[in-house]
Amino acid sequence: MRFVSKSACVRAHITQESLSDCEPFGVPYSLKGSETVLFAGEMYNSVSELYYIGARYMMPSLGRWMSLDPGLGSLSSPQTMNRYVYCANNPLRFIDPTVNGG
Repeated sequence: MRFVSKSACVRAHITQESLSDCEPFGVPYSLKGSETVLFAGEMYNSVSELYYIGARYMMPSLGRWMSLDPGLGSLSSPQTMNRYVYCANNPLRFIDPTVNGG
């Protein structure tokens, strides 16, 4: 299954639009030129193979975060108590640009 996101990224006076082709947790199928905006419209570093999303780094090849979610979660939604979860482990349906939602 593939996740394709069309992202418009505006930084300073530069607008970049790209069509990205990634696996569900962000592993790029192919990088065209110097693409840096990929999974969920976030920045990808092809040297470190990490995404920087909100407040932490994610390694798509492992489908795991490199650090804990800064949010503590909620007892009313137990899955948010797992501080390594992203988008309720369903990145095809949800995005969490602040990385504070589990």
